[in-house]
Amino acid sequence: RVIGAIYRHGAIILPCGCSSIRFRPPLNITSAEIEEALDIIGRALAEVL
Repeated sequence: RVIGAIYRHGAIILPCGCSSIRFRPPLNITSAEIEEALDIIGRALAEVL
């Protein structure tokens, strides 16, 4: 459910086992992009939990 919510909020993230997610950004990611990704993950978690 979390993976689907993250996707609906505009990011793609990979599952890692049954109860984990994997965040693998490119090496040239900016601070702004990291903050945006964390914001999306936070909103998705709030929606699901």
